Amino acid sequence: MKNILLAIGKIIVNLHSLEFALRSFLWNHQNSTDLKNRHNTILQLKVGQEVPADAFSNYDTLNELIKKFNEIVRQVDSKFSLDQSIVDLRDALAHGRIWAEDRQLPMQLVKFAKENKGMVKVTHVELINDE
Repeated sequence: MKNILLAIGKIIVNLHSLEFALRSFLWNHQNSTDLKNRHNTILQLKVGQEVPADAFSNYDTLNELIKKFNEIVRQVDSKFSLDQSIVDLRDALAHGRIWAEDRQLPMQLVKFAKENKGMVKVTHVELINDE
């Protein structure tokens, strides 16, 4: 069970790293002449401070970031495009529920859509085991 939980944690960290890399790429693409300024600004941020919205600070979802990235890289070579299905995995891990009976494998990941008229649709059901 510990190995499974560690593997799930690694996937989550890698997805966070992907989002950070996409934001950095998009910021660099938009501000190619001011690369050092971003690093200094990040180190000086304070809670409550207001900063301009840009690729690094805006509230774009992972889906939006991948779309923007793909628009740019497709102009160079489409083989560098990212698969949008990554978003489904990230959403399932971020918003789903993982449970197991008696702390034993298998575990189950279940995700639900937003409520509509008192009902929710099941959008993901994945069995998590050693495989």
